[in-house]
Amino acid sequence: MTEPYNAGDRQDSNITDAFRRECSVRRALEVLSVKHRRMEADLQQFVHHLKLLVPGIELAPGERLSEFEILEEALDRLNDDAFSELLLRILERAYR
Repeated sequence: MTEPYNAGDRQDSNITDAFRRECSVRRALEVLSVKHRRMEADLQQFVHHLKLLVPGIELAPGERLSEFEILEEALDRLNDDAFSELLLRILERAYR
């Protein structure tokens, strides 16, 4: 014999499911936040050391290709728009 349908059981199940989902989202957010901060710190350090890593190039007398132009071309060749946008945003923040 089956037990009669109880609306309270279904509501309890929905609340439990919502609670589990919220806990999972919060755990994922915590991990993503830590990773985001670490990646941002690494990229900021890269930006601060950019002049040492990628020196500008003298094309002709009085004509210079900056390290930023070199970096932009390298990012174009990388073919990763999301990463390029992130790095360019950090560059803009560092040199405002």
